[in-house]
Amino acid sequence: MKKSLLYLTVGLMVLIITGCVKTPNVNFNSQMHKNIKSIAVVPPKNTEEVNIFYFNHPGMSLGLIGGIASSVEFSSKTTTYNKLILSTKFNVNNYFLSKLTHYLKKEKYNVTLLPYDPKRDKEHLKIYPEVNTDAYLDIVFGDVGYIAGSPSSTYKPTVKVAVRLVKKSDKSILYDKHLAIGENFALTQEVDYIGSDTEECYKDFDALKENALKSVGGLKKALDKVAKRLAVSLKRGK
Repeated sequence: MKKSLLYLTVGLMVLIITGCVKTPNVNFNSQMHKNIKSIAVVPPKNTEEVNIFYFNHPGMSLGLIGGIASSVEFSSKTTTYNKLILSTKFNVNNYFLSKLTHYLKKEKYNVTLLPYDPKRDKEHLKIYPEVNTDAYLDIVFGDVGYIAGSPSSTYKPTVKVAVRLVKKSDKSILYDKHLAIGENFALTQEVDYIGSDTEECYKDFDALKENALKSVGGLKKALDKVAKRLAVSLKRGK
C-alpha cells in the first residue's frame, strides 16, 4: 500500500512539474523587496526514500494491468537501491536544508529553520506559524532520486522542488518557482532547469546498483546545486 501511494505521489508530481497544472513563474524582485532581511525556512515533508523511476514505461500504454506492472517494477528497484545505501545514513531533507541555510546566509539573510511539522504534506502551507521573520520560504519536494527519461535512457541524479517565498506582513507571494536538475523529460519552460551532470549518470539499473554508495555523491551534488540556485535567485538588493 505504501509503495502504491508512493508512485501515485510521483505521478501527481509529474503532472505538476510537466504542465498539466500551470507551473508558477514568479521571480524575486530584489530591488522592490530590499526590506526582506530575514527568512524562516519551512521544512518540506520528509523524503523517506530515494526514488528509482523512468518515464515512458511500456506498461503505461496497457491500462490498469500495465500500470500495476510498472508500479511493481519501480517499487522493487526503489527498495533495492535504498537498502544498498542504508549504511550511508543519507537524509535528503537534512542535507538539502543544511546547504540551503548556508547559501542563504552567504546572501546576507538572517535565517531561521522552523521545526519540522510531522503533519506536513506535499503542498505549500496556507497558514504560517507566528515567528519573528520578514518572509517564509516554503519548500515542497517533488521527485528526488535517480530518474531516466525512458527504459533505455541513463539514470540521472534528479531533484524537482517547488518553492514559494511569502511576505509575512501581507502574505504576498514574492517568489514562486519550480526548480529542477537531472532528468528533464516534459519540463515546462517556466521551470528553472539547472541541467544535468553527465559524470554522475548510470547507463542502467545494474550499473546504478554496482555503484550505489558512490551514487549518493551524485544526489548530494544535485541537492547542493538546487540549494545554491535557489539562494542566488533570492539575492538581496543593494
